[in-house]
Amino acid sequence: MPASEPPISLNRDPMHTLLILLPGNPAIPGIYDTFTAACRAQLPGLETTVLAHRGQSDESRAVESEHCLEQVLAEHEKNILALITERRPQRVYLVGHSLGTAVAVALYDALAPHIDRLVLICPFLQPRGRNRLLLRLLSNDRFNQSFRGALRGLLGLERAALPLMRGRFKLGASAERVHNALIRDHFLDNFVGLTTDYLRFFGQHRPLDALDRLPLQHTLFISAPCDFWVPDALLDDLPPGARHRRLPDIEHGFCLHPTQCRAVAEASAVFLLAQDNG
Repeated sequence: MPASEPPISLNRDPMHTLLILLPGNPAIPGIYDTFTAACRAQLPGLETTVLAHRGQSDESRAVESEHCLEQVLAEHEKNILALITERRPQRVYLVGHSLGTAVAVALYDALAPHIDRLVLICPFLQPRGRNRLLLRLLSNDRFNQSFRGALRGLLGLERAALPLMRGRFKLGASAERVHNALIRDHFLDNFVGLTTDYLRFFGQHRPLDALDRLPLQHTLFISAPCDFWVPDALLDDLPPGARHRRLPDIEHGFCLHPTQCRAVAEASAVFLLAQDNG
């Protein structure tokens, strides 16, 4: 856990609500635009900001692979505190998707004085089942290098890669945006390197066990059916009293599909408005 900054003292703007989104992995630039636009439509006056993971911005500079998730946490904590200091919102909603939910939970103790509501979408809080097997394979250096080489080779064959991404991987109209990000310098290595660190990080920090420290009455968990990264057995371990909505028509990669973005935004807005008016 990164060291916490001292408490922020600020005069909040009573007309300003800020939603900060911590993305999944990879944090493809622009991939959440449809979702954040749908949130703003549901919650007038809302400002939204998506924070890219370290090494996954448009520049996609190379990052160290050793304990890279702790580096991601430290950078997000610093940037969130800077945003709150600069923009002085009356309310702050912290939204996490997939890996971003684990980041939100890990940072909550440090950010608690400034966060009013939490929405955790497709909460990847612990490797389990089939995804754990994949992560164990990625921890093998030989498999990891072969996987990166195969993926890099496929991405280099654009005529083959784009139809496969649109169809087999269900990326639809987002396929070109995802492809363009993954072929940038260092982006692919940063993405795979971050994924390779999951088993170590989750074994050490155990965000699933930290859920009791969240303000559960002000936290909403949103899940998708048949989710490779969030199997039902993991959702069964949510603490008693947790607010949980299963949306039957979304997928783990909801942000790739406009209809699913709107469904998740609507569920989030209903919860946030009820909380704020309660």
